[in-house]
Amino acid sequence: LAYLLKAGSLKVFYFFAHIKPFYSFFHNLFVIATLLPVYVFAFRAKLSFKPSFLFIYTLIFLQTAMVFLTTEDWDGRFLMPILPFILLLSACGLGTYEQIKE
Repeated sequence: LAYLLKAGSLKVFYFFAHIKPFYSFFHNLFVIATLLPVYVFAFRAKLSFKPSFLFIYTLIFLQTAMVFLTTEDWDGRFLMPILPFILLLSACGLGTYEQIKE
C-alpha cells in the first residue's frame, strides 16, 4: 500500500507538472512558466466553488485517478483531455482576480 501511494503520488505530480527528467532544462522551465499561472488561477476559481463546475471537477478527478492507478505517459496525452477544462477554470479564476483588483 505504501508503494502504491508513493508511486501514484509521483505519477500525479508528473501528470500535472508535465515536466519529465528526460526533457531539457529549458523545456521543463517553459512548461512550468506556462502551466503554473494556469494552475494558480484555476485554483482561485476552485476557491469560489460554483455547482456548475462540478462536472469539470469530476472529469479532472477521474482522469487524475486513472493516472494514479495506471501510468503517466511521456508525451502528456493524458493531460490533454482535461487541459481545456483547467484552462476554463483558470479563465474564471482570472476573472475573479480582475474583479478583486478593481
